Amino acid sequence: MHRVSLVLLSFALLVLVGAGASSAARSAPTKSLITPSPAYTDDQLSAPAGDNWLSFMGSLNGHRYSSLTQITPGNVSTLKEAWHIHLGTCATHDAKCGSLESNAVVADGTYYIQTPKSDVFALNAATGATIWHYDPNPQYTAEGFNVESGGRQPGVAIADGKVFAGRTDGYLVALDQMLGGELWKTEALSWKKGGRVSDAPIYFHGMVITGDSGGDFGSPSNSMQAFDAATGARIWQWTVIPRPGQPGSNSWAPQTGGGHSYGGGALWESPLIDPKNNLAIFGTGNTEPWNSRGPGKNLWTDSIVALNVFTGQLVWGY
Repeated sequence: MHRVSLVLLSFALLVLVGAGASSAARSAPTKSLITPSPAYTDDQLSAPAGDNWLSFMGSLNGHRYSSLTQITPGNVSTLKEAWHIHLGTCATHDAKCGSLESNAVVADGTYYIQTPKSDVFALNAATGATIWHYDPNPQYTAEGFNVESGGRQPGVAIADGKVFAGRTDGYLVALDQMLGGELWKTEALSWKKGGRVSDAPIYFHGMVITGDSGGDFGSPSNSMQAFDAATGARIWQWTVIPRPGQPGSNSWAPQTGGGHSYGGGALWESPLIDPKNNLAIFGTGNTEPWNSRGPGKNLWTDSIVALNVFTGQLVWGY
């Protein structure tokens, strides 16, 4: 039986996702009050993680550093399982469910985790009891989207009483942090064009920043985008493959059928945020197809780029 597991290092927290779903995984939500997160300040999100793990990488700089000292080289061998649950989102119990690459976000005793099929769970961090479960499958079914393997959904962002999550169908959603209901939904890149969202959104300064992907499967040029955290309205959008006349556009050989728009450059990783210099910094994916693309550097695929976090304008690229 295939089983996907996630471990959070504490004394000790273990979640098993997918296979062998028990009846408890679909039980009624535990009646437990969630403390809504504030609209976190830049300083709060930049500080090293402590009792809480407020963003995908622990802090805006992506260091994944915890300031806690409870676990030491002397006592790490005594760690043991505190609880485990089966979330029940994988009916086939095999690799068709996708790959669990989600990193949990934890705030005030609640543990937020996303599955490969875009389900989002809020769990009691002390017991593993389900507080609420967001299941996008009814929308997928109604709109004709086939989740197929589930793919890769690495995590969520929290702030201002909301949980922000990307989905395999190319949408970004904001959920009510206390109840799990959908507050708004906005399209980053339509699944009908091959789009999906495969990175964890990052909250910063009232914005939700996320990249769309699908470049390996023939989608239009992928882009990093910023949305208003309150409404879901798009604030800015920067495309990996430059449009004609933009910096780097002359690094692509002329191609039939819109080569500037269908050349790959999927975005898999969340941006790092540098509040001091107002930068969003991230890496971009490969060209598509990988070979036989003609001369040129094919900017800004396979690159590290920095954008102005408030405007989306390219500041530098490598």
